[in-house]
Amino acid sequence: EHVALLKGQSGDVRGASARVQTRDDTGAVVDWPFSLPVASEWTGPVAAHPDREAADRVSAWIESLPHDQPFAAICSIGAPHPPLTIPTDFWSRCDPGALPLPAGFETPPPEPPALGRMPGRQVLRDWSWSKFAQGAAAYCDYVRFADHCLGRLLDGLQRSGRASETLVIATADHGEMLGAQRFYQKEVPYEPSIRVPLVPPPVAA
Repeated sequence: EHVALLKGQSGDVRGASARVQTRDDTGAVVDWPFSLPVASEWTGPVAAHPDREAADRVSAWIESLPHDQPFAAICSIGAPHPPLTIPTDFWSRCDPGALPLPAGFETPPPEPPALGRMPGRQVLRDWSWSKFAQGAAAYCDYVRFADHCLGRLLDGLQRSGRASETLVIATADHGEMLGAQRFYQKEVPYEPSIRVPLVPPPVAA
């Protein structure tokens, strides 16, 4: 799926990554590519996007089950994780100019030197907020697409007639710095990075 998304970036992903340097387990410096908050438009059918395919596939499976058969299903949606490959219908909905400057982007606080060497800091070191805001806005567009995929899954559950008896939990593995303290992605124990989204099932009255 990751490869399919990279190919969706018009087959040219050179502008979507930057070289960073970290140390491996032996202490040697390793040079490797790290994703940039550079978005591209998925111009193919929205139904062919890997995340939409996953949601539709799990939805169809739920609908195919006998009504009295217990089940558990996991639908893994990659969005809004990079690469930021966003279907046309969701492209450029968020206005970069409307996004607030994140805390510490212009003047990061003093911190241990090791944090300054983190990949998510290295790739933003020379970026202005006006440049990064484009990627942050694309991230918001991608979140909307993730919501769309979840909606497709819930629609299938509704059609199956089992929505009222099924617990649905939407969560993720980490948060996103989105430029706070001049960090991109995760890596650091700051609140935006460790604030994991969770939408629990409703509590019965």
